[in-house]
Formats: sequence, C-alpha cells, structure tokens
Amino acid sequence: MAEIQKEQIVFPILGQKAPDFEALTTQGTLRLSDYNIQPTNQGAHKMA
Repeated sequence: MAEIQKEQIVFPILGQKAPDFEALTTQGTLRLSDYNIQPTNQGAHKMA
C-alpha cells in the first residue's frame, strides 16, 4: 500500500516579515532581500 503524504499550507499573517525568495525574470534572478525597504510614515494619515 502506498504511503500518503500531506502538504501543510501556511498562510501569512498580516504584519509578519515575508520570507526571502528568488525569482528568475527577464531581468535576471531577483531576490526579495534585494529590496530591503525600511518602512516610513509618509503615507500615514492623521485623524482630526
């Protein structure tokens, strides 16, 4: 009898850091870590 393997799918939680990954594109291999952007408050809105 064949053994059944189950794949566990984990959904990301808002606010957590995304895992690093690589993608082969027409511009070459890109990594998420190549775009290490620090968050800013420029887009924040203040409630009056």
